[in-house]
Amino acid sequence: EKKALSVFSEAVTTAQTIQIRQAQSLARSNIAVQYAIAGQIEQGVEVARTIEIEQYQKKGLWDQIAVAAVRAQKYEQALTITQHALSLVEANQLSLQGMKQFSQGEYQGALESMENALNQYRQLQEPQGEKATLAILGDIYTALANYPQAIESYQQSLTLAKTLSDREGEAEILTHLGYALLQVDQYPEAIELLRKGIALRESAQAGGDYTIKTYGFSQKYAYEWLQTALIAQKQVGAALEVAEQSRQGLLGELLADQLSNQKIDAPSIQQFQQIAQERQATIVEYSILHKPVATLGKYWLLGAESGIEETSSLLPTAAILIWVIPPNGELTVRRVDFQPFEQQQIDSLENLVALSRDTLGVRGRAVISVAASDNSEQQEAAAANLKLQQLHQLLIQPIAELLPQDPNQQIIFIPDDSLFLVPFPALQDASGKYLIESHTLTTAPSINILDLTRQQQERVEGLSGDALIIGNPTMPLVKIRGVSEATPALENATQEQQASNPQGIRLAPLPGAELEAQIIAQLLGTQPLIGSQAKETTVVERMPRAKIIHFATHGLLDEFVRNITGVVTDDGVEQITDLDSDDTTRIQEPGGIALAPVNSEIIAVQYPQGEADGLLTSLEIQQLKLNSELVVLSACNTGGGDIVGDGVVGLSRSFIIAGVPSVIVSLWAVPDAPTAELMTEFYRQLQQNQNKAQALRNAMLLTKEKHPRPLDWAAFTLVGEP
Repeated sequence: EKKALSVFSEAVTTAQTIQIRQAQSLARSNIAVQYAIAGQIEQGVEVARTIEIEQYQKKGLWDQIAVAAVRAQKYEQALTITQHALSLVEANQLSLQGMKQFSQGEYQGALESMENALNQYRQLQEPQGEKATLAILGDIYTALANYPQAIESYQQSLTLAKTLSDREGEAEILTHLGYALLQVDQYPEAIELLRKGIALRESAQAGGDYTIKTYGFSQKYAYEWLQTALIAQKQVGAALEVAEQSRQGLLGELLADQLSNQKIDAPSIQQFQQIAQERQATIVEYSILHKPVATLGKYWLLGAESGIEETSSLLPTAAILIWVIPPNGELTVRRVDFQPFEQQQIDSLENLVALSRDTLGVRGRAVISVAASDNSEQQEAAAANLKLQQLHQLLIQPIAELLPQDPNQQIIFIPDDSLFLVPFPALQDASGKYLIESHTLTTAPSINILDLTRQQQERVEGLSGDALIIGNPTMPLVKIRGVSEATPALENATQEQQASNPQGIRLAPLPGAELEAQIIAQLLGTQPLIGSQAKETTVVERMPRAKIIHFATHGLLDEFVRNITGVVTDDGVEQITDLDSDDTTRIQEPGGIALAPVNSEIIAVQYPQGEADGLLTSLEIQQLKLNSELVVLSACNTGGGDIVGDGVVGLSRSFIIAGVPSVIVSLWAVPDAPTAELMTEFYRQLQQNQNKAQALRNAMLLTKEKHPRPLDWAAFTLVGEP
């Protein structure tokens, strides 16, 4: 027992050093049990009382200690501990009942249940249960707008969290306490506590308590409420710094790593103003503010225990903050209330963006299209125009007078959350004029990233290299998730055929993409890689030497299935067990570019990180060291992916990480023929000594004249350097 206690004590020390809370709790639980096994029941009980684990797990721990007491023939202690465990079950049931009542809006019943649970936890001397119950009571009082009582409950819970060294709980409680103080206009106190909560959580992320650089809505709320409090105190610059801080993520860290291992600086308003001045550009950054739902704790509590996914799309939109920094550095912020859209039965900005994409007719990149009747086409156009005008009213109209008058002066949009999926060029004002007609547009994940992509640009300038043009490769076999939007990309495949064909289905050829590649290659004085020439192995080998890389092929997001079952052998080769296993998941970074496989019968993504399967994935791209000034992804859905703090995850982010300062991507699956025309025109414009942003704008305007639907010309966006 002494040896076991020594081992577990060392484990506690190690876990504390590297700040892994779960490991600390596990090691301390083992210490409590070992004390009990050694007959030192009192010591085991003392340790068990302070362990930070879920209450249902705590009951199991008490049961183990009771069993040890029986074996040590300490029957009275065993009986006492067993009674304690049973009473703990009753307290837990009361707490669960209160949480259920709270989530259903039965606030008075929830208060009664939680107060009873609190009394029991106190009688049982269970500080972990007491801390959690006080926090929930704070949430219930907040939902009832009884903020003084909420503040008192949160403060008591916070004291216990500190006593228990519960850094995660402390961060959560600080966030909710900060909100309650915000509601009673105690702005300085709210700012202090919200900053502390954010700092604790970021420290915990760095130490391993959280998945690095991912956060749920509780963390998102903290950033949003802190911005609100700072603006209320007229600290506008500090509020923008917080908005940028919320975007700091893995992309910035990897880019900074790549650029001489420099440390990414904390956001500063002076830096933002300098970037706008150096680029002679107007920076427009958006921050979405979400409503605290009627029961704050509904999500905080149930997110961990009922499997509710932590995503801001669950939350209704309250308002949008729009920051504008023109070249002269004069910072302006506008708050736009979302309430008018609620009256139109649109409860969140996420839903409005999704509706706008639906009405545009966003589908897969297909060779065959279905002809619509004149009436149907007119109705679809009217519906699309309405949604694009609503987005313009929300995102552009409030700042219209702050935007440059010169159409060649660049606007850099820094979207937030679902706004990364907005086709800014196609937003229409009340007269029906598209935004691209008046402005030159680019996007970026954050202002800080702009500084890093500028350094990427300086690194690759002057380097020699040819153009690498890939078009309509011999398509690979893929296994597609059974979604209707994926089927147009498949060769003669129905959804039923996909489901019944575990061996994969071949992506459809793209003759328009082949013509596009041939024309662009001729413009750039090179030979394209077409068909079987565009093998993944060949393309990957040539990419590091290319100045411009152009892909005219299928792009897939998370529609395909990546198999990660199996084991890694001693020589580093992952052995695949079963492609149809239930354990299949999406790859770490969504996105893949269709290329020619070495063997046409290989199923794409059968081999993780393999260069032979014909699917160049986001994860594979990240591991390349590229020297290209520009990568163009003339493929479908290449700008999409999961949305995280530092921008859309997917192919665009992966190329930036690989060293590319400018990436042109599509926000939806683009039609084949209009895309070929738009891309050909883009390179013609680029050869006339225009910068990339201006060339893309002119190509869009010329394509729009022949193909007026936004679906045909507005999908592409330039990410990074103009």
